Amino acid sequence: MTTIGLTIISFMNQFTGKNLTPEQLDQQLDQLFARAVQTEPVLSDDNFTKVVLNRLPAKPKRRDHKRYFPDLLGLMIGLLVASLVIEPAQLMQKILAYVPETIVISPANVLSLAMGLSAMALLAWWTVERNN
Repeated sequence: MTTIGLTIISFMNQFTGKNLTPEQLDQQLDQLFARAVQTEPVLSDDNFTKVVLNRLPAKPKRRDHKRYFPDLLGLMIGLLVASLVIEPAQLMQKILAYVPETIVISPANVLSLAMGLSAMALLAWWTVERNN
């Protein structure tokens, strides 16, 4: 018997106020399931999924390339304004100040790196799917 199983049995005993053994609990759960199967009607979906999938267009509409222009224009304007406001040498000094002199590899660092890479991959996939 696993710890989770014993925890569930302990919870059920506290909840019902009875001191059930695992076998008795199994019997009660089997009876409950059998009663539900006999009393509940079988759900018929009338091929709902097939009908919905057949109504979808064969080739979904994709984003038009002309709609990329405002995004690209905004990026260029933002880069131009940033280059006029911030000196490149000052920017590099501030960025390099965040780079540590020593690197410690620990399980937490590896996990954080994996989570960050996964988040970036998910964001990249979402961006590509949204723009296609």
